[in-house]
This record gives sequence, structure tokens and C-alpha cells, in this order.
Amino acid sequence: MLFADDAALVSHTNDGLQRLMDQFAYACKEFALTISIKKTEVMTQDAPIPPTISVNDSRLETVDNFRYLGSIISSNVSLDAEINARIGNAAAVMSKLQNRVWENKKLTLNTKMKVYQACVLSTLLYGSETWTTLAKQEKKVNVFHVRCLRKILGITWEDKVTNSEVLSKAKLSTIFAMLSERRLRWLGHVQRMEKVVSQRTSCIDSWNVAPVPEAAPIYVTGSRVREIFSQQTSTSTAGRS
Repeated sequence: MLFADDAALVSHTNDGLQRLMDQFAYACKEFALTISIKKTEVMTQDAPIPPTISVNDSRLETVDNFRYLGSIISSNVSLDAEINARIGNAAAVMSKLQNRVWENKKLTLNTKMKVYQACVLSTLLYGSETWTTLAKQEKKVNVFHVRCLRKILGITWEDKVTNSEVLSKAKLSTIFAMLSERRLRWLGHVQRMEKVVSQRTSCIDSWNVAPVPEAAPIYVTGSRVREIFSQQTSTSTAGRS
């Protein structure tokens, strides 16, 4: 039995993508595999007209967002949909653990924080190593993070406890610091890869893209990747000096 899942085909042109799709469909047929038309979607970025891609004479649906390997990819390269989904999923985990963990007086704060990191933070920051976030997006995630900690610690806004004090009591960092640490760790893994590895090449290429014109849209992945990586490495260097 053969099974293909999470396949993604990428092309710069409509004709190129159609050729790839035809070749993929032919290969699937050779191994008696069936392509699910309902689960196969097409997404374009900066295309003047919607693409027309078909499989066995069945036209595929064109979407603005689709989920790939657990993350949401958007046609406008914005992370808004992905971050909203991450916060929603993490909030659901928080809710499920409300009675069993957060309100359980038999558990120590240390244990609750470990559960929070293992279950909630891991859900919230899944794939964040490669996020090309804007400041307002990081702030939104951090607001959710602190709100969760206040709930676990039983601290309300009426108690007039600052966010810094909340983080200190929980012995956890801000989301800004966590994102920085994750990006630097991931960047280190990429840098240590062999130069022929495709992941390393893609990362370095996106970091070294040419400057973006001032009139370009706000969500320009390559430029933002370069900016974020430069900030993280300069911050790390300053921290060691």
C-alpha cells in the first residue's frame, strides 16, 4: 500500500504548475494512488489573474489560505491567520486544563508552569522559528501569554500587578524573548547544515534578498526575514559582549 500526504507543488507560472500537476497525477496513477480533488487546493501570490489548475479535467479550487504541515499559509504572506489560529488552539488547551490543572490546589506552581510550557506554549509557538512577524503581531501573542499566566496565578487586573511581576512570579520570559531564542536556535541549525542542503540554501537566499522598493506591500517575506535575522543576531552579539 502506498500513501502520499502533505505534498506541495510550487511554480512561478500557471503553465508550470499545470505541468507539475499533470506529472504528479501521472505518477500517482502509476502507483494506483488517487488524488482527492476536494482536499487539493491552489493558492497564488501576486498573480494578476486567478490560476486555472485542473486534475483529470476537474478544476481545483483557488483559496486565500490553506493549512500545510500544521501551519496556515496565506496568499498575502500575512501571518495574521496563522497567529489567530495559534492563539485559538492554545486558548482551547487552556480551557481543557482549567479544572484539572490550573484550579487544582494539590499541584504546585512549578508543576503548573511545566504543564503550561509543555501544552499551551508548545501549541502557541508551533513553527514560530520561521515566523516573519510584525511588532503588533508579536505583541498580540505576548498579551495572550501574560493573560494565561495571570489566570494560572490567580492574578486579576484589579490586583494592580504589572506584567513584569507576573512573568517574574511565573519564572517565564516574554514572548518576544522566546521568539528571539527560537529563531537563533533554528538559524544555528540551518547555518550548521551542509551547503548543498536545500533548506539552508532557501534560508540564506531569503536572508540575502535585494532591498525592497518603498512602494512594495507591507508583507514582503524576504525583506522581513532579513530584517528579523539581522535584529536577532545583533541582539545576541550585544548580549555576549
